[in-house]
Amino acid sequence: DPNVRKSATEELMNIKNCCGYPSALLNIWQSSQPDTLREIALLQFKNHAVSNFAHTNNAQEKEHCKHVLLNTYLNEKSEQLSKQISQCIAKLSRKEWPRNWDALFKILTHNLSGDDMHCMLRSALILSDVLAEITSMRMPFQQPAIQALCDELIPLVFKLWSKAFQFAFSLLDSPQNCDYMKLYQCL
Repeated sequence: DPNVRKSATEELMNIKNCCGYPSALLNIWQSSQPDTLREIALLQFKNHAVSNFAHTNNAQEKEHCKHVLLNTYLNEKSEQLSKQISQCIAKLSRKEWPRNWDALFKILTHNLSGDDMHCMLRSALILSDVLAEITSMRMPFQQPAIQALCDELIPLVFKLWSKAFQFAFSLLDSPQNCDYMKLYQCL
């Protein structure tokens, strides 16, 4: 119902500066509410991350939000919500990395290193959004951190591409057994 959605959005806007607001939004996302409501909560969280998260004086809540996002994003079943989660993490990375979010790339690279395709694809989506976000900043103090990150990521990305191409070529070797959907997802 559009009226219910509008009133809920207005209520969220009224409490956005209250302590606990970002955590409450993440609780809505993780609830069993309909996906539309969960998506609105993630959109509000992303907007909060862009405008207010850096000014949140509650360091414990900030850490809690980052922890929840990074440690539960793989549990999300909805592709659309996964894209929103990726954007939330990317917007937070702009405000929090490298000074206040050491775990960000450790968790992402760990999840990219495994053999679980779902885990790899979701982590690659987030990595792509995060890299786009942080490389768009022109902050001199971040240049050494970005350089160190590149040194860490290049071998991992090369390994992933090698795996993807090996998989793709193995499918093409036997056209009668070729699953074109798997091939498309791989590439």
